[in-house]
Amino acid sequence: MARKGQKGALVAYQQGKTGALQTAVNAAATVTAARIAAGEDPKSVLDSFDELKDSIFAELAAQVDQDNALFKAEAESSPKAIRSTTRPSGKPQNATGGNGAITLQKAQDLVLNFGAFKGMTLQEVWEASASEAADRGYGEGDKTGKKYVTWLTGNERNAYVASHAQVLVDANK
Repeated sequence: MARKGQKGALVAYQQGKTGALQTAVNAAATVTAARIAAGEDPKSVLDSFDELKDSIFAELAAQVDQDNALFKAEAESSPKAIRSTTRPSGKPQNATGGNGAITLQKAQDLVLNFGAFKGMTLQEVWEASASEAADRGYGEGDKTGKKYVTWLTGNERNAYVASHAQVLVDANK
């Protein structure tokens, strides 16, 4: 099972290995049934089922471990508390307490794990043209990566991403 690179990453979200095992069994069963339907000797095909399942599972389990390590690192590096403050200009500013200040570099390097730009950093999304955005399923016409990042600043479901997006938007005004 090939995994796309970071720009188009397919990421399992905090899952255990039960789902990966079920996927491996289903894939091996599908391949086995197709081989038998194609006229191969059923006994030899069935004898190779476990080997195929184990091979697929090993790749999926490794991917789950890698994804979970990334999510754990992200959770450990995320600020414990995010508060909203107002600048003298009257525009809202997201701030973090203590050591968790969001630098421009941190904002640019944040990898999205959801949506049309899943697997891309905020900077990569910011630089995406309207046609690149459309290719990824984000609207049509004039919807650019910049518009997506700007939209993320109001993301009420994920204040962590919203605050990083705000830093990037503010830095590019």
